[in-house]
Amino acid sequence: MSPAYAAFTPAEHRARLARARETLGKAGFEVCVSVAPETHYYLAGYDAWVGVNSPQALIFPIEGNDEPTLVVRNVDTRLATETSWVSDLRSYQLFTDDFAGLVAVLPVRGAGPAAGSQWSFHPIP
Repeated sequence: MSPAYAAFTPAEHRARLARARETLGKAGFEVCVSVAPETHYYLAGYDAWVGVNSPQALIFPIEGNDEPTLVVRNVDTRLATETSWVSDLRSYQLFTDDFAGLVAVLPVRGAGPAAGSQWSFHPIP
């Protein structure tokens, strides 16, 4: 099922992920963890500004074709469903379990010592 407000096609989604995986794989990474809203939009179509003030993450293994996991606040789940191609959505309650959800997802997604992470983005250098 397509998201109601998809920014790009499923084929473009797969192509963008493939390019990111190829680049990160050549650099020796096993998994990618990004908290940058612009990367969430580019790779997953997730169109939200709330990432600048609420932790969110896009996580995906470099090997294989597994879909990414998108970790968002519970109140942002519908927005993620309506704009993103990612079907593996995980949510957390702000100020209650914050990023415990991210930590729980990492071993499942194959995170090991070679995890590439993107912790800065346009509003937070």
